[in-house]
Amino acid sequence: MADGLAAGKRHREVQTVIGAIGVHSCVLGGLMLLAPRAIVGLVGFPQTGPIFFASQSGIFLLVLGLCYLLALGNRALVPVILVSKALAVPFLLLHALFQGAPPLIWGAAAGDAAMLLALSVVLYRSGYWRR
Repeated sequence: MADGLAAGKRHREVQTVIGAIGVHSCVLGGLMLLAPRAIVGLVGFPQTGPIFFASQSGIFLLVLGLCYLLALGNRALVPVILVSKALAVPFLLLHALFQGAPPLIWGAAAGDAAMLLALSVVLYRSGYWRR
């Protein structure tokens, strides 16, 4: 009985982390889609030229966030979260180091690294990959 309770707790932890990552991406994507100029300015990028790519980033983040949320019910989508975060971290770091990205990009890299680490830890603790 105690094993069942512990397994249920670990499953809830996995679901909570996946849900938080999905909601984060959906909210950020929605904001970028609805108010791209404001978000670009808030992050610290110059607001010159067309805002198309900021809006495109918004729809991309929204779709990715929805995919993350679908992982709550479809285990096959969990690796999408891990891969996307594992790719996002070096992408953001390289831009912060070599492309003159605003300082907030360091925070975005740290946030994505934290999400990757949190999900990896709860997946490991839950025995997720042994199922």
